[in-house]
Amino acid sequence: MIRSLELKGFKSFANKTVVQFKEGLNVIVGPNGSGKSNIVDAICFVLGKTRKKEMRTAKLSHLIFNGGKNGKPMDLAKVVITLLIDGKERRISRVVNKDGNSIFRIDGRRSNLGEVIGLLKSANIDPEGFNIILQGEINKFVEMSPVQRRRIIDKISGVEEYEEKKEKALRELAEVEEKIKGKRIILTEKEKYLEALLKDKKHAERYLKLKEELARTKAKISLKRLTETKKALEDVEKGIERINEEQERLRKRMKELEGKKKGLEEEFEELEEELGKRGEEKERELREKVNSLSREVISLKEEVEGCDREIKRMGNREKQLESELEENEKDVKEIERKLQTVRNRIKRLKESLKEVEKVDVGLKLVELEKDIEFLKERLREAEKREKEVEVLKKELRELREKEEELNSKRSKLEKELLRLERKEREIEEYLGHLDKRLEEERKKLREVLGKMGKGTREILKMGKRGVIGQITSLFSVPKTYEKAIWALVGGRRNIIVVENEDVAIECIKYLKENKLGFATFLPLSRIKEREMKKVRGEGIISMAKDVVECEDKYEKVVNWLFGDSVIIKDLSVAKKYDGLRMATLDGDLVEPSGLFRGGYRREVIGDEASLRKSIESLERERERYGEFLRKLSSKKKEVDEELEGLKRDLWEVERGIVEREATLREKEVDSKEILGMRLRLSERERELERLKALRGEEKELEVLKNELSSLLVEEKSLLREKEMLEREAERLKSIMRGLVKEKKDFEKMSVKKREELKIKERELKKLKTEQEKFYKRLKGLYERRVTLKGRIERMERRLKELGWRIEKLEKEKQRRQIERAGILAKLEGLKKEFEEYGFEMKLVREDLHYLERRKKELERELERFGPVNLKALETYNEVKEEYEELSEKVERLEKEKEEILRTIEEVEKEKEKAFMSTFQRVKKSFLEIYKKLSGGEAKVFLDEEKPLEGGMDLLVKPPGRRFMPLRSLSGGEKTIVSLAFIFAIQEFCPAPFYLLDEIDAALDKLNSQKLAEILKEHAKKAQVIIISHNDEIVARADYLYGVSINKRGISNIVSIKL
Repeated sequence: MIRSLELKGFKSFANKTVVQFKEGLNVIVGPNGSGKSNIVDAICFVLGKTRKKEMRTAKLSHLIFNGGKNGKPMDLAKVVITLLIDGKERRISRVVNKDGNSIFRIDGRRSNLGEVIGLLKSANIDPEGFNIILQGEINKFVEMSPVQRRRIIDKISGVEEYEEKKEKALRELAEVEEKIKGKRIILTEKEKYLEALLKDKKHAERYLKLKEELARTKAKISLKRLTETKKALEDVEKGIERINEEQERLRKRMKELEGKKKGLEEEFEELEEELGKRGEEKERELREKVNSLSREVISLKEEVEGCDREIKRMGNREKQLESELEENEKDVKEIERKLQTVRNRIKRLKESLKEVEKVDVGLKLVELEKDIEFLKERLREAEKREKEVEVLKKELRELREKEEELNSKRSKLEKELLRLERKEREIEEYLGHLDKRLEEERKKLREVLGKMGKGTREILKMGKRGVIGQITSLFSVPKTYEKAIWALVGGRRNIIVVENEDVAIECIKYLKENKLGFATFLPLSRIKEREMKKVRGEGIISMAKDVVECEDKYEKVVNWLFGDSVIIKDLSVAKKYDGLRMATLDGDLVEPSGLFRGGYRREVIGDEASLRKSIESLERERERYGEFLRKLSSKKKEVDEELEGLKRDLWEVERGIVEREATLREKEVDSKEILGMRLRLSERERELERLKALRGEEKELEVLKNELSSLLVEEKSLLREKEMLEREAERLKSIMRGLVKEKKDFEKMSVKKREELKIKERELKKLKTEQEKFYKRLKGLYERRVTLKGRIERMERRLKELGWRIEKLEKEKQRRQIERAGILAKLEGLKKEFEEYGFEMKLVREDLHYLERRKKELERELERFGPVNLKALETYNEVKEEYEELSEKVERLEKEKEEILRTIEEVEKEKEKAFMSTFQRVKKSFLEIYKKLSGGEAKVFLDEEKPLEGGMDLLVKPPGRRFMPLRSLSGGEKTIVSLAFIFAIQEFCPAPFYLLDEIDAALDKLNSQKLAEILKEHAKKAQVIIISHNDEIVARADYLYGVSINKRGISNIVSIKL
């Protein structure tokens, strides 16, 4: 039943309105338009009635209060109904907003329409059922088609369930028939399959036999290695014991030496105090002067040696230049000889031409035309060369400046080289110091990385045997990949690596007993070797495990930690790959699941931050000095190359100067020469006009002219070559003069430095003499001090040596302990490996070499097997049994088919029986109620041929009239028939409440009175909520609800108990 209804913003109910409904007959009254039917609409809305037309609206958003007259429209409408279901109150609410979106809630929890319908169904409430009759829908039953009325009986009788059973049986029948068909096809295929399986079975049996032999061989190898590893463990433990004994002996010796050294230091301090009183300051001054002069003498010696090297180099260069000059002179003489020969030939040709010209004027005309063309060409070339000359002059100036710069640079290079070598040694020493500090800081950083928790710190501090260390301390990472690697390590950086499970269990027990916190452990013995696939591709820099450095025995820890993770250039690369764990160089992370992690990382705080800053500072310092050293080395190399290649550079520059000067002379044309050419051209043109009438040609003249032209070109070429050689000779002489001058300068400098060296050596000798005299006065004390200092230094060296030996022994011990841990882990692994094989063996007689060879033979033989169908061993018998059983299965399926057909027949009978039983009960109730309401009679009948498929029709006989169909009835009579049918269904399938909206509108007073009595009677069995204007119904109400509406269009409701 409905306990209460709460409305707010729903249609005319703008304000929050709560209606408390009671058991019995609840009647809602009020004037037309006051909002009575809005209460029914609200109940339909909250119960999830789907048809908007039945709630008298086109859109759900129209259900929201529209503001009435001059009011503000509301944003949403809300209805809450409280139902009593199985003795418990359940609240269902529904809210709709302006967009038409609605939200259901059940007992305050967000829900959906399906859940609401499910809850209502459990209480036998159907929002679309006949217990809810809206305004104008009372005649719905009368206006239905016969088939629709019959379907109502189907629904309440459960025929739908029988239909489902029938459909299920039909599906099963189809499946069985399909199975029968499939089994028969399989029978044919099984025979062929059995033949193939028999072959596979024999192949698999041979394969398993070899595989078992291989496993047994591997077990023997494992046991052999286990024995050898135990022996190695014994040797390592004996070595550790010997180291402990030697360390103890050395520590005792160190203690003795420290005691003696302390006594000598006290004596030395007393002697120092006495010397300080007797002239220490004077001695220090003399010593500093001697040291200073010694350095100056060394520097002067180096400069003298540098001058001597340069003088020697210049002497060699001078000889080379003299040789080049001799070669040049020979080339000049050869060219002059060739030139003289060419000139003699030209002279003879010209004489021959003159003779020809006297004889033939036509030849003169041809020569004149060619001369004119030649003059024009020369004039064009001269004008072109004028422009080129300017460019050549500019290039020549630049080359001479470069020549001067190179000559100046050469004199400075030797001194620069000496300075660079001294600076290089100093930087290399400092870099060694920086490297040592950097390694110490990085080691500290690896130890603190991970922000160890209390439990982790306590375990590592405990120094328990079998605890190897924090996982991040077992490998090192190049700076380039640090961010990527630590992003991949993530929360696993606090893991403590131990030798085996027993150590992990003991550590956890220790933490629990002492309440020291929590820690995570990784036993080496639990890490299984697995094949790591190589991932390559565009944008992938490297596998993560490949960039970290670790000892071989911890390689499997690194493989376990990083697996198939990769380092990529940036996040854009991640879009190309799926299923990989990837980290960028900036520390962004992409998980295989598709998660992206990244963004800004704040600076690490605490010890890690200080260590990182220190390392960064040292790295910057080292990089700076390293870069300086690289530049220094590069500079030194450049100086060396420049000293060797200066000759080549100068030669190139000088050759460029000579070439350009020669070209310049060749191209340079005097302005007078150009003017002369123009005058000659004018004269030749006038002469041509004079001889133009003459056209004769002579063959001899043409031949002589061509030969003369060729000889003139050759003469010109030889002249240019001679000029270049003369220029080269001049250049070589110029270089020679500069070299001689520079050599003299170096000789003068050498003499000057030697004189300075002699002076400084004399001063040094004088100071040393003075120092010796001073030392003689305090000889005894100084000798004693030197002796004491020597003894202290020797003891310090001895102590350092002992400390170094102890440290070396400690490192050796640590190495052996690590080796021992590795052997123990290996031993544990070998034990498990041997146990996994499952063979009982105590002694292996075969040699390990033989076993390894046999193992390879077996593996090769197994590889040659190719694909092996191991399932054939089991499948063969199974298939054989299946083959034998298939016929029986087909028979069973045939029987099953018959059984399904019987089931379908039985379902049809049960369905008809249930339907007819329900029909008879509803029919009986309908006839009784109709008679009670109208005083008339009625007939209800089904299709005789197909009662379950045809329709259900009615004939009624109102008092004093004949039987007639429903369509012939008046409005009031139709209402009586509909009400009789609704109450008949209620008798068969009771609903917890009835919601009726003005169903009595078409009834007269007498029928209204009868309806009121029936409603009163049914209200005893179920809650009835009815909207009515009928006085008869109002008079019989248990609870009356009055609805009114104010001037603003807002409805109110008042309830009265009668």
